[in-house]
Amino acid sequence: MNVNALLFDIGNSYLKWGLHGKDGIYQTEAVSLESINRMGFDILAKKLPDQLDVCCASNVAGKATAEKLKKFVNKHYDIDINFVSSEKFGHGVTNGYQQPKRLGVDRWVAMIAAWSEIKSSLLIVDFGTALTLDAIDNKGVHLGGQIIPGLETMFNSLVTATSDINTSKLDFEYSVVSENFFGKTTIEAIRGGSQNALIGALEGAVLSMQKDSLEPVIVITGGGAKDIPKNFFGKNTLFRPNLILDGLVNILKVLNEKNLKNQSHVPMSG
Repeated sequence: MNVNALLFDIGNSYLKWGLHGKDGIYQTEAVSLESINRMGFDILAKKLPDQLDVCCASNVAGKATAEKLKKFVNKHYDIDINFVSSEKFGHGVTNGYQQPKRLGVDRWVAMIAAWSEIKSSLLIVDFGTALTLDAIDNKGVHLGGQIIPGLETMFNSLVTATSDINTSKLDFEYSVVSENFFGKTTIEAIRGGSQNALIGALEGAVLSMQKDSLEPVIVITGGGAKDIPKNFFGKNTLFRPNLILDGLVNILKVLNEKNLKNQSHVPMSG
């Protein structure tokens, strides 16, 4: 796909943008939605190139954010944004939701990217505000998923729901599990408990797939993925921090091929 593309992965807390050219994705950056809400999308203008051909976005931050982004892109580049939506089937993946449109578009795009690369059973683990798990079998069929509060969300819930727990000394990074399962301080107990809750969910998902004779590749992504030690989940693991942006590229490639095909079939006048 030899076009200059601007890609947006708009999550619950952060917007991640990327630029794609003939050699692939060559620049990415994340900006908090808090900053954008305070200063507007124009804070991106100085960081983006002067010329773009297409723009594609995965957005789970709501219609208001989508409208503001649409105005920004139209103002600076005079192009429309292709906002992706979840489908029943596409790019080799069959959506497992009873109501396919209700599946978060970020999860749908991530599945497209992961399946495009692996084309065998896999489990996507997205570390964001929430931890999401999505399982796909050897035929590209989405088996369903789970949505679990992320580490920071768990920590913050303790602050609001208790009176004597102080999480100010906690950072929100993942760490290799200690040899001691039980914490010897409140901080250790909170960190260990929260982290083990997420690990337990992941192990349960893998076990469930193995019961169906599947040996999934674990695909790690999300804003928190950068903090995860490389030996955290074992050998059968891939780290793909730009998974959603990769999925948007796959979608744009198919759209571009369709457009070229349609142009080649336009009847000549005269």
